[in-house]
Amino acid sequence: MADGRRSRKETTINIRRARKDDQMAKRRCIVKTTTAAAAEPENQQPSPSSNEQLPAAVLVQVYHEWMTCDSPSTPEALEKLYLTTKAFRRLSCRDERKNDAIKDIVECQAVPYLVMMLQDRKEQEHQNLVFEAVWALTNISSSKYAYVVAESEAVSHLTRLLLHDYETVREQAAWCIGNLAGDNNKYRDWLLNINGLTLGM
Repeated sequence: MADGRRSRKETTINIRRARKDDQMAKRRCIVKTTTAAAAEPENQQPSPSSNEQLPAAVLVQVYHEWMTCDSPSTPEALEKLYLTTKAFRRLSCRDERKNDAIKDIVECQAVPYLVMMLQDRKEQEHQNLVFEAVWALTNISSSKYAYVVAESEAVSHLTRLLLHDYETVREQAAWCIGNLAGDNNKYRDWLLNINGLTLGM
């Protein structure tokens, strides 16, 4: 009989302990969720680093902001440019809807900004930015929107990049020019008459 009372008492204690542990677990869960929610800024805007699937019309806003910011050459600003340009390049590479993606890039007026990224940059970390910009323009020049690249100021930069220190940049520049030359005879003849172009290739 004493053993039965002891057994019931131990069972009651274990039930109470289990309930207490369950309540503590629930409280910890609530605190964690509340803390995480409080840590997230309100109205946080997605960035290219966190979401490279953003549409072109949203990505181009980063370029707009860069043009009007007070410190466009800071490492932070250039990193943002690199991530945005890389996102544009990935958009232009999408096989399943490449033409639609390139159309979006052209219509949001991103091509002039991509051309601006081809500016002469000596620092090692800036070469990735140049490379991504040339690659994006190469993809655009392989589409029906090649004329947009040809009629921009890209060719003068691409000609200079044929003599770039980095092989990957030189190769992409040559691909882009080759795409333009292959688009039609007018562009081919025009490119062949540019001083230094044949030498660079």
